[in-house]
Amino acid sequence: SIITPTYNRGENISDVIESIEKQEFLNWELIIIDDGSTDNTKEIVQGYCENNDKIKYIYQTNQERSVARNTGISAALGDYVCFLDSDDYFQPSHLKELAEHIKINADKQFFFTDLTIKCGEEFSIPSMKKYKLGEDFIEYCTLACIATSRACVKRSLLDTEKFDPLIRISEDTDLWCRIANNDIVFNV
Repeated sequence: SIITPTYNRGENISDVIESIEKQEFLNWELIIIDDGSTDNTKEIVQGYCENNDKIKYIYQTNQERSVARNTGISAALGDYVCFLDSDDYFQPSHLKELAEHIKINADKQFFFTDLTIKCGEEFSIPSMKKYKLGEDFIEYCTLACIATSRACVKRSLLDTEKFDPLIRISEDTDLWCRIANNDIVFNV
């Protein structure tokens, strides 16, 4: 399950959706939680929903991204949950590579990837410290930002732990530190 919170991102949301539709891994669902948009986001997303039943649209009054992500978690049917912000997108092999690592590392429950930054037509891969098994994950996580679009979490971990709606900055780091420890984390 891929969860995308959005708010007034009509100009970006098509790129997000199309990045999921281009995935080499086909067993996905995309849940878009519209957090009270007042632009054309709803019309754009509903157009995609009409042509692809793997895309689900949920509208809620504006409550910020933590509540929107939690709404998506509650609606998710997959065994694993990925998060994709509405100004990001996944490369076509993203889900396939995650699925391969999940299969090989079945004892792990929290996976996170590196990232590529696109500025104009240029791509760059920022230098990021790799997580090593056995390393203190909480220390690593607080020093190396694991943005939500980098994360893939076993659904069962999210049954009891959710994003804290009272935290507006680094709400993802807070959740990762609460659900993860050294023996369940894998850096793809």
